[in-house]
Amino acid sequence: MDLRQHGDEPLSLEAQRDGRIARRERNRAAILAALGDILGSGNLEPTAEQVAARAGVQVRTLFRHFPDMASLHAELAGRIRAEVVPQLAAVPTTGDAAERVRRLVAARAIAFERILPFKRAGNAMRWRLGFLQKHHETMVSDLRRHLLLVLPELREHDGAALAAFELATSFEAWDRLRAEQHLKPERAREAMEFAALAVLAALPRGTRGAARTRSER
Repeated sequence: MDLRQHGDEPLSLEAQRDGRIARRERNRAAILAALGDILGSGNLEPTAEQVAARAGVQVRTLFRHFPDMASLHAELAGRIRAEVVPQLAAVPTTGDAAERVRRLVAARAIAFERILPFKRAGNAMRWRLGFLQKHHETMVSDLRRHLLLVLPELREHDGAALAAFELATSFEAWDRLRAEQHLKPERAREAMEFAALAVLAALPRGTRGAARTRSER
């Protein structure tokens, strides 16, 4: 095909190549956006046909970019993770413990709300897709490390204190508040903050304070 522009001048090979690259990038972005939109609408396991139709591309185009649906989900999960991690990293690790808890909950509320449809989809499929199970385990481990970074005092307590904080500020708690208890995001944040502060208040004073260690029992 003789591609021409501006006075029937043929496009250079470089311009044609740049056009193809730009089109591929647009298609890839449209496919990822389409998957995100469909998951956000509540369809947790869309087909390739549904995603391609939403993106405005052919199914074969989708599979030129992604060898299978699992790799498509994996790339979207990676992009969402890269978006929310900086929000969590901004939580202060020094200062008043109650304020740190409030900031932790506020950051997690934003992050959990952002990933909500994608994590629900991942949970629905992770039992048969190993990489999603690995992503889940990594997320749980990362959130625990982050909690101990923000509240290092918990290292001085027995396992029950850490477990209670993990539960109160977990994605699963957020999902229940939003889906089962039908709370709006701000009300869900308030409920999560209340629970986390209640756990903090239940700890003995001092270091805010050290519950008996196993060695002291």
